Amino acid sequence: MYHLEGTAITSDQLFYQMRARIGNPDKKQVPDRMLADFMTDALDWMADQLKFQVKTDSTSLLLVAEQQEYLIPEDVAWFVWLEWDTNRITPATTQKWDRDGTDWRNAAPGQPLQYAIQGRNLVLYPLPDAATVTTQPYLTFRYIAAAAPLTAAGPLGLGELENWIAVYKAAVLWLIAHPSDTAAALIQGYQEELVERVPRAKRRLANPIRDYRARLHVDTTGRWGPAR
Repeated sequence: MYHLEGTAITSDQLFYQMRARIGNPDKKQVPDRMLADFMTDALDWMADQLKFQVKTDSTSLLLVAEQQEYLIPEDVAWFVWLEWDTNRITPATTQKWDRDGTDWRNAAPGQPLQYAIQGRNLVLYPLPDAATVTTQPYLTFRYIAAAAPLTAAGPLGLGELENWIAVYKAAVLWLIAHPSDTAAALIQGYQEELVERVPRAKRRLANPIRDYRARLHVDTTGRWGPAR
């Protein structure tokens, strides 16, 4: 019997626990590859809820002289910060620029000072000039990532307690897709588990050092990146 112990949980172990919660369907009729789609959906949901994967990238956004818009990498869900040559670039929105009378579309090229997000595009103001690109051609950014693809080694970035959330959420998604009276009862119970577990996981991730609490900060800026 598999137990979720430690952080190195494999996909086989996740599927075993999920299977136990959806009525133990036979592997010949319901192979693990069928469960994988529901587990992937669960992990995507968790990435949005818990924001558990935080990464830094310094090679994906290559500047081009006098190019203002850049496609955001696929796994970026939210930007935390953006830098050029260790200089932090201020987040904004194109609506704010328009409201303030900033002619961001026709501004003279220079070192980017602000950025905005439109859809999956990063918009720089001003657009970079040749000297900027020569000095440092890449932007560096810290971001909250969407869930990584599920592999045999298991989900990336989840601790032991968070693995259970993936199991229960994937089971709920499966049962919703295979309705019955029994499924309805199980869904209710598993949803109650999620209601208990998700807030605790959020608190753990927000305050991972037991004897330290970050000073309260009210975020009035909104979200500076697109949700997946």
